[in-house]
Amino acid sequence: MTAGPAVARVGLAVLQLAAVSVAVFALTTFLPGDTAEVVLGPLATPDQIAVLREQLGLDRPPVERFADWAGGLLHGDLGTSLATGRPVLRDLAPGSGSPSCSPWWRSSCSSRPPSGWASTAAAVPARRPTG
Repeated sequence: MTAGPAVARVGLAVLQLAAVSVAVFALTTFLPGDTAEVVLGPLATPDQIAVLREQLGLDRPPVERFADWAGGLLHGDLGTSLATGRPVLRDLAPGSGSPSCSPWWRSSCSSRPPSGWASTAAAVPARRPTG
C-alpha cells in the first residue's frame, strides 16, 4: 500500500476545510446586523458599541480579520469565546467545567467518559403533540 492515496485524501480534506471556513466567514460577515450591537443589547450607547467593535476587531476589513483568525488557527489559537470570555480551546478542554458546555458536548466538557446516546437522548426534550 502506498502513501499516495492517503496524502491525496488529507490534502483534499484540508482544501475542503479551508473552503468551508472561507464560506462560513463570508456568510457571517455579510449577515445583516452588527455583532457588537447584538452582544451589548438595545440599551447600548454608540460609544460602547464602538469600543466593543474595536475590541472584537470588527473595525478592520474582513480579509484582515480572516487572515488573523486563520493565522491564529495554525498556531492553535481558536480565539476567545463571547459567552465566557475565555479562550475557546480552554473551554473545549476536558474537565474545563465551562458553563457554555451543552449536553451535546458533555463528553468533551466533563472528566467523565461519554455514556453514549442515552445521555444525549435524556438531555433532549421530547416533542409533545400539539392539538
